[in-house]
Amino acid sequence: MKLDAIAFPDIGEVEKDGEIFMDFLLPNGCFFQISVDFYTPLEIIKEIVWKEAQKFPLYSKLQRHDVYKFVILNQDCQMEEVLDESLRLCDIRPVGTFLKVIEKKTEKKHETLDKKVSTLIGRGTMDANVVSRAEVDDFRKRMQQFGLSKLNTKKDWYEIFRIQHPPRLRNSTLIPKYIEEACTNGYFVYNLKVEDFGGGKRFMQKAHIEDEPSAIIDMAIEKMKNNLGIDNINPGDCILKCMTMEDYVYGNHCLHRFKYIYECLQRRVAPEFCLKDKRNIFTFDHKRNHFSPASSTSTLNRQTIMPKRRDTLTWDIKDKFNFVVDAVTNIENMSDQGKNSLDKLNLIVGLYHGNELLGEVLRTKDYPVKDGKCKMVESLIFDLNLEDVQFTSKICFTLNGRAKKTKSFEAVAWGNIPVFDFRSRLQQGEQYLQMWPVTADLQFEESGLYSIGTVAMNPHSVITLVLNFPDYGRKPPIIFPPEEIVIQCAADNMEKLGHPGSPQWKASKTHIDQLKIILERTSDSLHEQDKELTWLLRHECLENMPHALPLILNSVKWYNHIDVAKMQVLLSAWRPLPVDQALELLDFNFPDRYVRKYAVDCLSVICDEELSLYLLQLVQALKYETHLYCPLAEFLMERALKNQHIGHQLFWLLKSEIHDPKVTVRYGLLLESYLKLNPDHMNSLIKQHEALSKMHTLSMLMHSEKYKNIQNAKNREVAIKDMRSVLEQKAYRDKLSDIQSPLSPLYRLKDLAVEDCKFMDSKKRPLWLVWKNADWESLKIQTIYKNGDDLRQDMLTLQILQVMDSIWQSEGLDLRMNIYGCVATGLEQGMIEIVQQARTLADIQKIQTNSALDKRSLYLWLKEKNNEDNMDHVVKEFMLSCAGYTVATYVLGIGDRHNDNIMLKENGQLFHIDFGHFLGNFKSYKGIKRERVPFVLTSHFAYVITKAETKNENFKEFQDYCEKAYKALRKRGSLLVRLFMMMLSSGIPQLTSVSDLDYLKETLALNMSEEKAIQQFRAKFDDARNAFSPYLNWALHNFVHK
Repeated sequence: MKLDAIAFPDIGEVEKDGEIFMDFLLPNGCFFQISVDFYTPLEIIKEIVWKEAQKFPLYSKLQRHDVYKFVILNQDCQMEEVLDESLRLCDIRPVGTFLKVIEKKTEKKHETLDKKVSTLIGRGTMDANVVSRAEVDDFRKRMQQFGLSKLNTKKDWYEIFRIQHPPRLRNSTLIPKYIEEACTNGYFVYNLKVEDFGGGKRFMQKAHIEDEPSAIIDMAIEKMKNNLGIDNINPGDCILKCMTMEDYVYGNHCLHRFKYIYECLQRRVAPEFCLKDKRNIFTFDHKRNHFSPASSTSTLNRQTIMPKRRDTLTWDIKDKFNFVVDAVTNIENMSDQGKNSLDKLNLIVGLYHGNELLGEVLRTKDYPVKDGKCKMVESLIFDLNLEDVQFTSKICFTLNGRAKKTKSFEAVAWGNIPVFDFRSRLQQGEQYLQMWPVTADLQFEESGLYSIGTVAMNPHSVITLVLNFPDYGRKPPIIFPPEEIVIQCAADNMEKLGHPGSPQWKASKTHIDQLKIILERTSDSLHEQDKELTWLLRHECLENMPHALPLILNSVKWYNHIDVAKMQVLLSAWRPLPVDQALELLDFNFPDRYVRKYAVDCLSVICDEELSLYLLQLVQALKYETHLYCPLAEFLMERALKNQHIGHQLFWLLKSEIHDPKVTVRYGLLLESYLKLNPDHMNSLIKQHEALSKMHTLSMLMHSEKYKNIQNAKNREVAIKDMRSVLEQKAYRDKLSDIQSPLSPLYRLKDLAVEDCKFMDSKKRPLWLVWKNADWESLKIQTIYKNGDDLRQDMLTLQILQVMDSIWQSEGLDLRMNIYGCVATGLEQGMIEIVQQARTLADIQKIQTNSALDKRSLYLWLKEKNNEDNMDHVVKEFMLSCAGYTVATYVLGIGDRHNDNIMLKENGQLFHIDFGHFLGNFKSYKGIKRERVPFVLTSHFAYVITKAETKNENFKEFQDYCEKAYKALRKRGSLLVRLFMMMLSSGIPQLTSVSDLDYLKETLALNMSEEKAIQQFRAKFDDARNAFSPYLNWALHNFVHK
């Protein structure tokens, strides 16, 4: 249970200059109250306490004050020892005005590590009684053993450096035409600063794009020898660092493969490097030991340990699967309105494998509610033998309550429970299922159940089902058959040689043609006869159509253990699928552990840059796992340990959702294991966490009553002055300096540029924070910190834009996308990158012509910012970027497009921001849609594209780019649909059911021929070009926001 601070007001609201009365309990039993400063570090407070203690008896029993530490009651209602005494009361914000002093103990290394981990992921994360302690311990032990097996403890300098600063490489080895055009006969110009060897000397040189980094280093050494007389430099001691960021160019790769160089050539600017001495960058202590797990006496997987006796297998039992619902308890813990309004309850129950219902839905009788309880004692018998219940099956429950007034039933709670535990043991005996309340955004299946929901229990004291599972007259445990028995079952039941369904059977051309037709019906559900044919032709698919695997899996009779055994054996021979199709096998439709292991094996070959693209979905896919330990968790851990950039991204994706009790334990355990296996990275993440804590405190200050009326210019000026005053405080400067940016580990935030910091005018008062770059010659780093806004939808949209850009790049299309950084760091908290040298279209219109209707405004602004000789290039940049965002916003159905969330860079590149509406959720006013066109394409854009109407042929080129971009997305349209499908469990309000993807499928026109799809796109294009409504929207927006 989370409590608000009951004693400490928000910073800035403390009475009497920050003085507050605190109670102190000392180790000698002395107890007293004194007034202390809310903003004074704890180390100073401790000195004050010791002076006061001299006035009381038993002072002689105390040792020096530095032998002791403070203990507080934290916001999670747990006693917490304060390790960092530079913190102040306003930083730690304990519950109550009470501090206890205890003696410091000589802590073991692992205890200190545990406390650091708790600081990052929260206290009590694993204490929730929603997962068995045995499963939690099993996860910890196995993941630690797995992690250590992947870590080479005898790493050399290069290996450690590669983990912390992995080279950023393009996937493709091909050189696009526009990159060749940026070079002269393959050569490009670069600037080099010799920092560690030549005292900051600079050179301008040329390199060939097919050269390797060593060629630049060799040329630099030769240059220093000839110009500076320095001839004792060993090339092996040198490395190239990219200016402006913590990015390094090294290894046996062609220069055009490096993203930094590629992006510079793309922008027609010279790459800038700094030649650094490796020995000054990193010092590796070979004696440092990594975290070693306790009790690691054996590395044997538990499944390889043979049982001492023959356990009963579920396949030995021919009874129907059944259990008893005993009661519903804790009804009194519902809201007052809910618990007092219900007089009867009933249950809907279904047995599911993924999203497939196995058999009929069962419904209990109606039972009366009395004194907050409901006694049922009803036996539920499913029309399915226990032997046919799969390992990853689950039982889904929906509790319906009857309102006393209306006498009608409606769903009040839901919950799901796995049939087998993590040890493969059948649920037996009395079990308790703590249910989840039904919320307005929940969309049940036609069955009235919520099978896509988690199998985790609600950690709070809520409505609880009491269930009783039978032992079927056998001595427990009853276990699911191990792999070798499954394989034997498949062999024993194989179709006869040459018979339909056997590996040797040759299907007819008619059958194969029918299968191809089924495969083309991408969005249609399978009919039973389609499933029968597909299953019959599974060996044909194995040999000639491996991409049909999802279709085969959807055709398996998951209610028949023999067919399932055959499928699992067949899967072991299946060729790896490309990433597009492998990802599909990790969504909620495919819970089978062998299928998910196969999918992870397919993903294991992708490079880190591609993995980074899909990491958001892979973290969500963890929610569809039946048990805590799984191949997907192993895969994510291994890649994070081998690449700290992946680790950084994974950390914030997990951390930002750890407040959600549905994933607290699952995500918390993965975070805990990663941090303990990588203590070096943990220290960096702690600094980021502390910095974000300061930002949150400052944000709360700007939300306080004192700064309510900032529309008044004088009040706003006072608020900004106060904000900067807080940022000048030592505690803030220390925590907000020299940190890696949570947005990207490539950027190191040096010192705050306090004079540039401010807050924005919107309702949530986002903080506009500016840092000096660690590379002092580079531009300052500008970010926005948001508190109170859900950034998950923005993150997803930006990630999909990155995927789209990757698709276009693979087709040789560079549409100059400006996909800025955005990271959620907690519940409705996060950071956004500010794209520099850019303005909103609304600002530009006000500056240039003060009219949203004047089509010349954007062109005039660009002309003002650029030389006339460069305008052709600026226009081309605008054309390409406008084409990219035109197609992207159309396909994704991005709404609320006005001139304050479309921006333009000085170099001509246009881009969109603020993605609060997507998948066709357009804004409306009094039932009338404000956006009546599929995307924004106004005469302002056409005027720039045609270079002030002097090159009208440019518009045809622009439309060609749009059509090429659209065709490229259609080729990979199934990937885009799958990525959204995997996000259904994310909790994003506009993405909660499969039907929400209908808009995406419609815009991609996946069931149409390319010719018809392009005709449809052209019609939408013409509608947008000829529409007048965007002009009115823009003019109205400018008027309202004067």
